[in-house]
Amino acid sequence: MQASNKRRVVLYSTAALTLSGLVYGGFVYRSKPDVPTLLSCAAPQLRLGMLDHAEPFVRQALQEEPDNFEALTMLAAIHEGRGRTDEAVALYQQLLPRSTAVGMQAELEVAIARIELAKGESSKALQRLDAVKTEQVDTLWKKQILRARCLKALGRQDELESAVRSAEEAAGANWNSARLRTELGLPVPEAEGPKKESADSSSAPQAGEPGGR
Repeated sequence: MQASNKRRVVLYSTAALTLSGLVYGGFVYRSKPDVPTLLSCAAPQLRLGMLDHAEPFVRQALQEEPDNFEALTMLAAIHEGRGRTDEAVALYQQLLPRSTAVGMQAELEVAIARIELAKGESSKALQRLDAVKTEQVDTLWKKQILRARCLKALGRQDELESAVRSAEEAAGANWNSARLRTELGLPVPEAEGPKKESADSSSAPQAGEPGGR
């Protein structure tokens, strides 16, 4: 009887150690994350510019759903962030026909204009931005900031103040334009001094995430 109990203890101990090894080794079955979960993991990292962390989640989501609009938009933003602008524009353009149905057309047009401006195609970017119609505060804000930068690049100094004021109106009290005004060579009103300056990420790749930017 004692021998039997000892064998049982040894077997249980061995099984427990083996199971622990499997758990710590990562071999225990874990349910595969669904696509919304993967994209929700990628989104905040993408907003922070942590492309190496965001991309694996996006790639895994695309393995599950190769035609997922949000994942493809994030992939385009990753291409843009890595400087692969031709790939980014091609993907944004590919997604445009589907964007209206999900309310993302303006966001994608602004993203394309951002790349055009970065490539020195200021007139083309400005023309694209002027055609963008949106009531989404965040997209409108980014549009107006990019318009101001396009005007600066084109030497249209007399229009800068109006463009910045449009950006300020779009953002409301949530944004301090001091950094943009300094960049554009415009005076910074004293009233703006005490306000907390929000990060201006209008020049960073985004994937349609609200509020941020």
